[in-house]
Amino acid sequence: MKLIIVISVKLLLPVTIFICSFTWADVKGTPQNNATETSPISGYPKTNFSTLVDEYQTSIEEIESSKGVYDEDLSQQLFSLGLAYQQKGDHGKAIKTLTRSLHLERINNGLYSTSILPILNTLIFSLAKEEQWDSVDSRYSYLKWLYEQNYNEEHIETYFLKMKMANWYLKSYNLKRQKEPIIDLLNSYKTYEQALKMAIKNYGSTDLRVIAPLHELILVNYLIATSNFIAPLMSVDPEGRIVKTTSITGKKLAALKYRSLSLGVSLFKQEMDIYLKQPIINYMLVTRIKLKLADWYLMYGKRETALNLYQAAYHYLKDNSAITKEVRDLFSLPVALPNFPNILVKTNVLPSNEISDSDSNYVIASIDVTRYGKVKNINFVSSNPTDNAMSSRTFKFLKQTKFRPKIVEGNVISAEEVHLQIFQ
Repeated sequence: MKLIIVISVKLLLPVTIFICSFTWADVKGTPQNNATETSPISGYPKTNFSTLVDEYQTSIEEIESSKGVYDEDLSQQLFSLGLAYQQKGDHGKAIKTLTRSLHLERINNGLYSTSILPILNTLIFSLAKEEQWDSVDSRYSYLKWLYEQNYNEEHIETYFLKMKMANWYLKSYNLKRQKEPIIDLLNSYKTYEQALKMAIKNYGSTDLRVIAPLHELILVNYLIATSNFIAPLMSVDPEGRIVKTTSITGKKLAALKYRSLSLGVSLFKQEMDIYLKQPIINYMLVTRIKLKLADWYLMYGKRETALNLYQAAYHYLKDNSAITKEVRDLFSLPVALPNFPNILVKTNVLPSNEISDSDSNYVIASIDVTRYGKVKNINFVSSNPTDNAMSSRTFKFLKQTKFRPKIVEGNVISAEEVHLQIFQ
């Protein structure tokens, strides 16, 4: 039975970023960030939310009637009502209700009160669901200011803020909100870098909670490395000659691009060191990091270094673990690069008889992958639906994408007639 590598990717973009809402789980030992947005009330008990809405509305009316429209008890009732609307999926009403709750909380407890934080975070979630990005940005700015009034740079709460803000900058970059989106990417890089340093200081350099900011910094470093340079500024000097100058932003970007290879190597080695210093070493996990390090060199054209590292990764796992089907699959199947946990370029293996059951738009292509990860001999087998435009985008995607090569018995070899199912 033929095996098909399934690549899920949006073909209109080189990569699709998983932008996640930062959650407590990200800093409590979870090795990887969740790939989906998490509701602030994901733990809210299942109930009849229409009944809850009626109860909260009745309670609010009673408080307004007996105590007035600015009573401090109203804020909590409005917050609960906003949560109920949010859980129902009515984010428009949630926004209206939570905005009033926030206003009353500020009136009754002051502009600096930390009691504002849960309301603000919940409001941001609904604003994002409604794609009101300018309002999201405004609320994040207020959130940042609020943290600065209550916590110093050494406080662990500031670490949580850094992760939230860096995540928002990355989301904003992906949305291309700003005239120069690269500014958001640079802000995300700077903030994740600060978060990583704070995580190390608070938890220790080998704590698993360091993995979350480490993964995000790896991603942002990759995006910087593959981003376009900012065009030089054009001006005319007193003698009428055209002068090209580079903006401060352009200089920062150029400097980070220049060191992106070495930084990536350092970050992967840092991640590997964390896993190696755990009480029980997961050799498969360490091997995956070794492969990612080899991938990194391959993406930068350091082919011989990459091949040597692929071979070393194989022999490391062979020396420390039994050779199982999982191990053979890890090395024998080409993998689309970059292979990061927070980028939507993932490879899985499915029996070919499962492919026809998919209702998604896809193209099945046959390719050869050289030992240096280059794609050759692209042939289209079938598609759903038949779409020449989609096939054209697929062809362009495959030509631009490097693959981790096939590794058999420690030898890096070419792979022929690899069948890919590529989803749009």
